[in-house]
Amino acid sequence: MIVGSLNAHAQSAPVNTKKQKTTEQKIVLTIEGMSCQKGCVDGIDHTLRGTNGIIKSKTQFEKSTSVITFNPHIISKQEIIAIIQDKGYKAKEKS
Repeated sequence: MIVGSLNAHAQSAPVNTKKQKTTEQKIVLTIEGMSCQKGCVDGIDHTLRGTNGIIKSKTQFEKSTSVITFNPHIISKQEIIAIIQDKGYKAKEKS
């Protein structure tokens, strides 16, 4: 499985300092496997917010969801899901 390479690519993608039109998209994910607010939720949000292309991340333990705003020119939905799965959780787009 190439999940590790997706995660490495997303986090190491170069930052473009030139002014460019940013297209923001949102994805709402259902996350399974979270057992606490502090370690689980904060860990997911901390990792996502430190990833190139992620603009906002708000994970809610009570709802088992994460709402993520991202730039699809830098990171894909599949890469975001892979990052969460690399942390040990099941994640899928909420339908």
